[in-house]
Amino acid sequence: HAEAYDMIWPDIEKDEQIIPFLQSKGFGVQTHEDVRRFMESNLMAVWMQGAMDGATRSNEPFAQRGLVRMAEMLNYERGDEFMDWLYDEEGKMRIFVPNTFFRDGAPYESTGGYNSMHVTPLGPIVESIEHLREMRPEVYPRDKYPDITQSLRYHTVFDFCMDTVTIGRSFPKVGDTGSYPNFTKLPPASYHSANAAAFEHAWRVFRDPKFAWALANDPSWSPSDDFEWTREQIGAEAAQWPDDWDNASSLHDGYALAIARGGTGDDRRASWMHYNHARGHVQDDMLDLGMDAFGGNILSHMGYPRNWGQWEGLWSSHNTARQFEPYLNQVGEAQYVADAGIAHVIEVRTHVNRAYDSETGDPLPGYWQRRMMALIDVSPSDFYALDFYRISGGSEHWWAFHAQEGEYTTDGIDLTAQDGGTLAGPDVPYGDVEWMKAHGCSLHPTYGWRGINFTFPHLYNVQKGAAQSPWWGDWEIASEDAQSIGLHLRQHILQARDGAGEPIEVDVTDGKAASGGSPYEMKWIMMHNPGTEGDGAPRTQVLAVLEPYLNDPVIASAQPIALSGEDEAGFEAGAARIELVGGRVDTVFWSADPTIEREAEGGFRFAGRFGVWSEREGEPIAISLVGGTMLTKNGQGVSVEEPEFRGEIVAVDHDAHTLTIAPAPESPGAMVGQTVFIGNDRRSVAYEVAGAEEAGDGVTLTVDMDSRIGTGEVTGVEDYRVLTKTPFTLQRGGYY
Repeated sequence: HAEAYDMIWPDIEKDEQIIPFLQSKGFGVQTHEDVRRFMESNLMAVWMQGAMDGATRSNEPFAQRGLVRMAEMLNYERGDEFMDWLYDEEGKMRIFVPNTFFRDGAPYESTGGYNSMHVTPLGPIVESIEHLREMRPEVYPRDKYPDITQSLRYHTVFDFCMDTVTIGRSFPKVGDTGSYPNFTKLPPASYHSANAAAFEHAWRVFRDPKFAWALANDPSWSPSDDFEWTREQIGAEAAQWPDDWDNASSLHDGYALAIARGGTGDDRRASWMHYNHARGHVQDDMLDLGMDAFGGNILSHMGYPRNWGQWEGLWSSHNTARQFEPYLNQVGEAQYVADAGIAHVIEVRTHVNRAYDSETGDPLPGYWQRRMMALIDVSPSDFYALDFYRISGGSEHWWAFHAQEGEYTTDGIDLTAQDGGTLAGPDVPYGDVEWMKAHGCSLHPTYGWRGINFTFPHLYNVQKGAAQSPWWGDWEIASEDAQSIGLHLRQHILQARDGAGEPIEVDVTDGKAASGGSPYEMKWIMMHNPGTEGDGAPRTQVLAVLEPYLNDPVIASAQPIALSGEDEAGFEAGAARIELVGGRVDTVFWSADPTIEREAEGGFRFAGRFGVWSEREGEPIAISLVGGTMLTKNGQGVSVEEPEFRGEIVAVDHDAHTLTIAPAPESPGAMVGQTVFIGNDRRSVAYEVAGAEEAGDGVTLTVDMDSRIGTGEVTGVEDYRVLTKTPFTLQRGGYY
C-alpha cells in the first residue's frame, strides 16, 4: 500500500472525481492536499499505530519491514518517532541481529521457509533506513540510529545460508520444513533459507566475492531491476572465489550443525547431525542424522507436519535414539570435526539440559548420548559411512531409523512376524486411543493425540528379531529418479548390544503419516534395549555402516572386531573390518579416550578418537588418525606425541575478533581453516580460524564469528544479577 500510494502521490491533482466522491461520503475535503492528508491520517497513520501496537504482528521482521517502508513513503519531519520504535521499542532492530541470530549467523527457527523469513526482510529494512537517512540526515543521525550492517554478525547471517549447503544442491532439514524423504535429482543451489534479493543486498553492503559467487552460481538468478550490476559483472567478481570452497567438513556451532563432506563436483556427498534446539518450529530431533549423495537426498526427517499432527515432529520420525523413564531434554556439544585423508568425521555428545548433580554441579551423570559419523571415500563416486552410537541412562532405550519407500530385504537376522497389532503390542490396534491414554499421551483440542509414546501404536506389520550377529537391511529406493540410477541404501548393523554385551531387540515395521491420506508407506527399523542388564544405568551401543550404492554393492563384508581396553562408562571401544568389493580392506577404530593404547587382531595398535587403516593385498594405501597418538600395524604406521594441540588464552580483542593463545603450535599457519574449541570445565564452543599471526611466544587467531553473542540495555542489578528489559530470543538450551 505504501509503494502504491507513493506512485500515485504526484498525480493526485489529476483526479477530478476524488474530491466530490469523498465529499459525498461526508468527508470535509476541499483540496487535493486535503485528499493526501485524509489518506495519510486515516489510512497510513492508523496502520502505523496498529503496527507499533502489535496489531499487525507477523513473522519477524516483516512488521518492522512494513513500518519502515511506510515511514519512508511518508517522509515526515517527525519520522524519528517511528525510528525510535523501530530501533529501541517493539521493533528492536538495534539488537535484532545479535539477539535473534545465533553466533554462526543462523536464524532461530527451522531451516528453509521459516528461517528465510528472518533473512529476506533484512536488506529492505536496511535500505529503507538508509534512504530515510539520505532524505533527512538531521532526523536520522548515525550516532543515534547506527547502521546495523556494520558487524561481523550481519555478514555471518549470509555466510550461514551458504556455508550449510550440502553437495551444492541441498541443505540440512531441521524442524518444520520440507517433505518426507523421496529421492529426486536436485538442481544446483548456492544458498538456502534466503533469496536472490538478499544476496544482492549482501553484495551491495560487503562487496565480498563470496556473495557474488552465490548469485553467479544460482542458475535461476537474473539481476533485479534496481540492481546496479549485470550478471557478467557479478560473474567476474565471483571468479575471485574458489569453486571448491565448500567441499570441507564443517561445524556450525550456534545453530548446532555438524556436517561431514566428501567427494568433489557432481560426486559430492554429505552427512549431517543436528545437536541442539532452535527456538521456533522445532521437532524432537536431537542427534538426527541426514545424508545427501548422488545428486539428491537419501536420509532426512518426515518434513513439515501434515495437519499439524504429532507424527512428523516425533523423535521416531528422525534417525535418532531416546532414553525413556525419564524422557529428558538434552543439549549437544560438538567433539570434533576432521577431514583426514579418505575419512571425513564428525562427533557430538549430548547431556541433560537443566538437570544437575546436587554434589558436583555437573549435568546429570549417566544420562547422555554420543554419536560419531564418518564418510569413508572408496572412489571418486563411491563411499560408505560409519554410524557409531552410544546411549546411556534412563530405564530403557529406543533407537529409530528409516530411509525411504522401496523394497526392503534383510540378511543375517531371523525375523518373526508378530500376530497382528502394532509395535505397542499384538493386541493394540493402529492408533488405539485407550492405549495412548494409558501411556501418557494427551488430546490436543485441534491437532489430535500427542506424546512421546504416540509412536508405538502407529507402527504396524511388526517383525521381531534380535541383533545376535551382524546383519543388514537393504532398501531399493522406489522413486522414479532413484530407479533410473539403481539407487540402494544398505544398512549394516555390526553390533547392537546392551551394557552387559547382550544383543538388543530388533523390530522391523511399517509406518505412514498418521494424519490420514498418507502419501507414503515405508519401513521403520526400531531397536529396543529394555534396560534389564542390572548393573546401573542402561547402556546401548550400536555400530552401523551405511552403504548407499548404485546397482552393485560397494561392500563385500562388514564385521566388528574386538578392540582392547575399556572406554567411557564401561562401554567397549569400537572397531570393524570392512572388506570392499574391489579388494580394499578398511579397519576402523573408535573410542572416547585417546590416552589408552589399544590392540586389535592383525597386529593393530591404536590410541585415538578415530582411525582408519586401508590396505590392499596387505599393503597400506591410506592411514587416517584423528585425535590420537598411534595407529600402527605390526610396528608400521602413524605415531605422534600428542593427540591434540592445547593452548591457553592470554589476550582477547573482541572488536578485532581475535584471541591470542600460548604457547604457539609448531606451524601456526596450518590452523587457518581449522576448527578450534574454546572451553572450560562446563562447556566448549567451536570457531573456525580465519587467520593466524605469530605473537611473541604465542599466536593471535582471527576467528570467523563474533564472540559477543547478545546485547542489551542494563536496567539495574539485584542479587548478583544484571537486570534488563531487552528480549533475548535465544535463551534456553545452554546457549548463553
